[in-house]
Amino acid sequence: MKVLISCGVQMIHHVKTCKSSGGKCGYNQTTAAFSCYCKDGPRESSCPQSPTAAPSPKPKICPPPN
Repeated sequence: MKVLISCGVQMIHHVKTCKSSGGKCGYNQTTAAFSCYCKDGPRESSCPQSPTAAPSPKPKICPPPN
């Protein structure tokens, strides 16, 4: 149960981070992970704020439920 709550909190954080950076949230079936779809293509967490911005950090992936 704790893992599910933790994963839910992580997902809410990723959604807020993505949306606040100008992206749209989604799920990448190829990587089986959250994706932030930006104007310049999908990112793992958020969209860059400028052309020189560093790539977004890789989010923690929650284990699949049993």
